[in-house]
Amino acid sequence: LNLKAMCGLTWVIQTREDVASKDDAPTGNRGPDAHGVHCIETRTLAIRAQSHVLHMRGILTPQPIVTDSLVLSYNGEIYDGLHLDQTSNDTMAIADVLQSIIMAEYEDDAAYSAAITTCLSRLRGPWSLVFYDLKRHRLWAGRDYFGRRSLCISSTPEYLVISSCVCASYKQGSWQEVTAGGVLQFNYSDNTLLSEASILFYPWYFMVTDESQGFADTLNAQKATHVKEWCQSMFQNGSLLGGSLTAPVSSINLMLPEESSLQAITQVDSESPALTAAFEARQLLAHCQVDKTGSIDLDTTAKSLLSCLQAAVEKRVCHFSRVVEDIQEPPPVGILFSGGVDCMLLAALADRCLPASTPIELFNVAFENHARQRHDANDVFSVPDRITGLEGYDELQKIAPERDWRLCLVNVTQDELNAHRPRIHGLVAPLESHLDESIACAIWFAARAKGIQHKPEDIAVHSSTYTGVAKVLLLGMGADEQFAGYARHRTAYEKQGWLGALCQVEQDVRRISTRNLGRDDRVVGDHAREGRYPFLDERVVDFVSQLPLHVKADFTAPRGVGEKRVRACLLWSVLVLVLILTTAVASMCGDGWTNSCCSTTKACYSVWFSHRQNGTSQQNCWIR
Repeated sequence: LNLKAMCGLTWVIQTREDVASKDDAPTGNRGPDAHGVHCIETRTLAIRAQSHVLHMRGILTPQPIVTDSLVLSYNGEIYDGLHLDQTSNDTMAIADVLQSIIMAEYEDDAAYSAAITTCLSRLRGPWSLVFYDLKRHRLWAGRDYFGRRSLCISSTPEYLVISSCVCASYKQGSWQEVTAGGVLQFNYSDNTLLSEASILFYPWYFMVTDESQGFADTLNAQKATHVKEWCQSMFQNGSLLGGSLTAPVSSINLMLPEESSLQAITQVDSESPALTAAFEARQLLAHCQVDKTGSIDLDTTAKSLLSCLQAAVEKRVCHFSRVVEDIQEPPPVGILFSGGVDCMLLAALADRCLPASTPIELFNVAFENHARQRHDANDVFSVPDRITGLEGYDELQKIAPERDWRLCLVNVTQDELNAHRPRIHGLVAPLESHLDESIACAIWFAARAKGIQHKPEDIAVHSSTYTGVAKVLLLGMGADEQFAGYARHRTAYEKQGWLGALCQVEQDVRRISTRNLGRDDRVVGDHAREGRYPFLDERVVDFVSQLPLHVKADFTAPRGVGEKRVRACLLWSVLVLVLILTTAVASMCGDGWTNSCCSTTKACYSVWFSHRQNGTSQQNCWIR
């Protein structure tokens, strides 16, 4: 499968005698607005850099960027860490900074590398890049801390390929995703053979403070072990650790709610897989403390978190528009929409940010399921996410009736799924699990944005086809990992108490970069759209990481309620209070008025009402 698949890059490094003319860039669909190729030759090597560009901000800038000292291919969106205004092009801004670093003189290689890693550490937003320092013959490659942009690699004695997607032309090599654990540097001096290049790896390390020293040191040591193992599996001559990059977020808060949480571990086998998956329970226990003050107020916390998340959504839907013929064009916005808490919250926050005249597209996917069919053919698509999606859409209509909410029902038949599965399988690579492919199918069809526009008041329009125009898609990835929203978090709590749940959450947050974001980027980008993840904004993650687990989730509450504690309060404040005001039912403060609300709203009300009943003063409850 030769994939002609947002921006994409492909770099091929070969010995000069092995150079062959191959269509080696599988990234065309990702970047339809510009395409460029640049070749570099040393005495022993031939390097071919190819880029495709999806124009999303500033003035259209073809890639690779080529100067006297630098060749750069870049894919991403930088929101902070560079001097940018809303019409700036971040590609040129990064190129300018790297150019100035390369042209400077340094005492030694360590000082030069430190300048590069300091620059990359300051970037805030999703990115992947490959650049070649023509002055020192160094090739750098890496991804942001969370791995939100895809970068894959294949290495053999004959070639090294680094690409946004797996290249069919070089399939005989062993492909892997470039680890988001840090940044790679390959040293290619003029007389260096491909297999003789020295490789340095610069891992992301947590900043060590007086409060976090022991735990941060433990995590940093684990990161070093992980990246060494990855490099040994990827490169025949392995690699050495260079300096480091500074992680943009804090290590997770280890505060526990009760003394019994600490005591419970003495009855737990320290070799239990559920605990040792992150690291040995006793090692984690050494850094845990008990929250004896109860000083963290949920209402105040939710208000601060709302401010962070609102800013994250605003950056992604309002700022940094592209410029076409001196006209600044705000990007259309779409949301992958199941009607759950996370996507409802993103929709409500996007509504707050965007002008009332701007449409918001909601893409709801349902796969054909004949077990659901009862009355007519459409029943085969009445899966749970379709039901909650329709309910959520009705709720949004009530809250913001002036907004043009466009619900696109993406109905996928079994025949259509089978027809497109080979392509999706190629995009999922180098991942290969059934779960990866299953999730990727849902995201691919949603990002394709083709379906039926839901217009319940007009049966004729209801059946009309619809193709989305949004190039920016908001996705809720990262929320469940941070807020203990998966069933495995409650299971860990039921088996091993708060410490077990904390171990599982810590593991999931730490593995976000290795799980699925590269896959999702390849799948969404195949439709020349760009996925953006407000829950993985660095400020949001840093804030959530500093919260104790028992503030983010309440496992003493019923299943399905406690896991949504803070997020439900956020959605309640943003969404339901507007509904109360606009429908003039504020005087009906009992449970009865919620009968007309969707299931997501009812669940959020249950969480909030339970929180209020547990002692929060009504006078001090900002949510109320």
